[in-house]
Amino acid sequence: MLLIQPDIAPKPILTLGFGDSETLNALDKDESSPYRLLEEREFGSNCTAADSTPVYDEGAASYDRNINREEYFMAMSFWRKWVANQVVTASVLGKQNISADGRRLPDVLEVSAGTGRNIPFLDVAKIGTITFTDASSAMLDICREKFQKRFPKYKYARFSTIPAEFVHTSEISPLKNKKYDVVYETFGLCSHADPIKALQEMLGALKPGGRVVLVEHGRSKYKWLNKILDNGAIIRARKWGCRWNLDIDEIVRQTGAEVLYHDRSHLGTTYSFVLKRPDDNIVDATEKKYRFF
Repeated sequence: MLLIQPDIAPKPILTLGFGDSETLNALDKDESSPYRLLEEREFGSNCTAADSTPVYDEGAASYDRNINREEYFMAMSFWRKWVANQVVTASVLGKQNISADGRRLPDVLEVSAGTGRNIPFLDVAKIGTITFTDASSAMLDICREKFQKRFPKYKYARFSTIPAEFVHTSEISPLKNKKYDVVYETFGLCSHADPIKALQEMLGALKPGGRVVLVEHGRSKYKWLNKILDNGAIIRARKWGCRWNLDIDEIVRQTGAEVLYHDRSHLGTTYSFVLKRPDDNIVDATEKKYRFF
C-alpha cells in the first residue's frame, strides 16, 4: 500500500501544493534548485525547461513524506493501480508469453521511477523482467530498497541511473537499444528538460506490439485553473522540480504516437494514456484508437 498518514486531513483543492509562507521563503533561498534564478514571468504555458535532477537529489530522503498528503487528497493510488494493471495487460505479445515456471513474461521498463511509489501495486508474478530508471541516483536508491524489501525473492529487477531523454538511443545509456513490452511513467514528463524527446525515447524502446502507459499532470481544461497553475509554476518548480502547467496532449501529439487510450480527470489536470508506435502494425482487437478532437 501507499505510505499514507491517515491522521492528515485533506487540504482544499485550490491550495494545489503551494505550501505555506515559511516554506516559500525557504524555497527562495534554495540554491540546489535549477529553477531558483528564473523569473516568475518566465513560467507561462511554455515555462522554461531545466535539469531538475539536483532538486530530487536534495529532497529524496523526505520526498515520500512530503508528497503523501497531496497524493492522498488527490486519490492518486487509483491511477497507480490502473498503471500497474496496464503493465501486465497492455502489451499485445508480452502478456501471451509464459515462462517455464508459469509466469507471464512481459519485459517492463519504468522511466522516472523516483522513489518507487508504484511498487506497492505491481504484480511481479506476471512480469518477466523489470527495469527502473531515474535521473536521480538518490531517488533510485530508495526505489531499489523498497523493491528489494517488498519482493526479496524476485531476481529479474534492474536499476539504472539515466535521464529519460537518453534511456534508449544514447551511447551513454546502459540500456541502449534494449526493447520492452511495456514502458510506463507516472508524473515524469513535467520534470524532464525535454519531455518530447523523453517520450520519443520511450516509444523507441518498445518491442513490436509494445505499449507506453502514462499518467501525467499538466494544464487543465479550464482557463481559470490554468491561470492558477501558471501563477504558481515557479513555486511548484522550486519545491518539486516539475512544471505542472505543460500541455501534455500537445507533447503526445508532437511525438507522433498513436493514442489507444486517453482520459483526463481532476478538472483535466491528470492525463492517462496508452500509446503505441505509429509504425507498429500489431494490433489488439480489444483496443480502440482515440482521436484528438
